[in-house]
Amino acid sequence: MAGHNFGTDIRHGFNARMLGQALRAPGLDTRYWCSFATVCTVDAETGKKNTADRMAIHNTSAGVAVDVELEPLGQPCTCEYSGVQAGEVTIFAPIRPGDRVLVECPDGDLTTPVITHILHSGSQRQPTGPDRKPIFDNNRLLIYAKSVPIDIRTAGGVKVLLDQDGNAIVMATSVKLGGENAEESLIKGNTRVTDETEHLTTMAAEFTTMAGTCNNPDYPLLAPLAPGFAALASAVAEFQALLQSHLSQVSRTL
Repeated sequence: MAGHNFGTDIRHGFNARMLGQALRAPGLDTRYWCSFATVCTVDAETGKKNTADRMAIHNTSAGVAVDVELEPLGQPCTCEYSGVQAGEVTIFAPIRPGDRVLVECPDGDLTTPVITHILHSGSQRQPTGPDRKPIFDNNRLLIYAKSVPIDIRTAGGVKVLLDQDGNAIVMATSVKLGGENAEESLIKGNTRVTDETEHLTTMAAEFTTMAGTCNNPDYPLLAPLAPGFAALASAVAEFQALLQSHLSQVSRTL
């Protein structure tokens, strides 16, 4: 993989012959297969590492290049990071300067290292609950994001976004709850309440008018109907007042 034009690049500072001599011992494979590392840049002149330099990570459509310093070798190099999986299915977790990672070197070649894991450490501890105990208790699959959204997408346009403000947003042509054969349509609550409010207002007004007509002394035979129409007008108004409380404060739809 080609290096990027900033930060640390093993091609400028790695001496394979000297490394082989340093690791040489009877029966010892002098190739370097696997190592812990810290994401950082290393100054080519002073050798000082910077674990806060965002330039340690270079993201393009061709891949993610990450500068690290191998431990305990102290050797800087540039690694490829492909998340959990790449290709048709890609799962990425954010990688940051200062992260402790596991680096693997195909064929023991330090010029082609790959970051295969981002590790928990003393500075990047696993998530804990209110009781300060790890929320992962080894009895389930846990997917947890502390400070970033969880974004799930398909090339077909479906997107599920779980953000840090408490929102679960689903964007799709259709959403089926309860099973793949679900066909019953959900009600658009706000639209229905608006329409019902309009018609119930008209209905209550008509009942009130009819109650007034029945109380007209010119129509004594209608007088017994007046209380009924007045009660209907009151009941419609009470039901209308309850409509807003029927709307969910959690679930929304288009």
